[in-house]
Amino acid sequence: MNSHVYVMEEVRVRRNHLAAYMDLINSTTGETTVGQFFRCFGVFGKTELTSRQGWPGTTHLWEFDSWTALAKYFEYDANKPGTTNPDEMAWWQATAEQRYGGHARVMLPATWCPTAAQLAAGGIKGDCYEQEVVRLRQGSAKEYLARAREAYVPVMERLGAGLVGAWYPVHVADDQAVVLWIYPSWRHWGAAKTAAAADPDLARWRRESRDMVMGYDQTPLFRDPSASVK
Repeated sequence: MNSHVYVMEEVRVRRNHLAAYMDLINSTTGETTVGQFFRCFGVFGKTELTSRQGWPGTTHLWEFDSWTALAKYFEYDANKPGTTNPDEMAWWQATAEQRYGGHARVMLPATWCPTAAQLAAGGIKGDCYEQEVVRLRQGSAKEYLARAREAYVPVMERLGAGLVGAWYPVHVADDQAVVLWIYPSWRHWGAAKTAAAADPDLARWRRESRDMVMGYDQTPLFRDPSASVK
């Protein structure tokens, strides 16, 4: 059972800075003080074609051992209200010209969601990812994830996707779920999309989940080659 706590950040990055920003995030997080509080689950990029804002961006996924670990990080981060901790100033200055905003979700995993260590041990690999944010009827996030495990995940695996993780944000009205898929390559992603359009099992899942699902957004992502989740 996965008992960790996760934070997913969506960051807007200025044009021509995406590769440099992703490299900086992945290469320096473990070297800064904040690296003691969490693990980098993954650093993913969005192009101008896949970002809903029309600009390139990144998705960062951080794994905390527990709520206590997240609370310790919040305590550290708030140590000097209104300022940045001194040992993080260099990092903030380095990224100031590369990004210009974003938002974050604090999330809990589905009980069957793998941890970063389990994914690494399982050797999961791929060049293409897809983030699916599902908008749900209030109070149905856990039910959605339980039903998705039985009826949705097997269909996606048959179509060629692998499950990276499944979570629900905690600071909303239990009305969202986030699922992250992985494909061996962009060619496999394209083939899966082609097959999905006429797949009867996927169509059945969409119909049967209408009592919960209000809508969803699927965003293709690419990985930082040096990220933890390959």
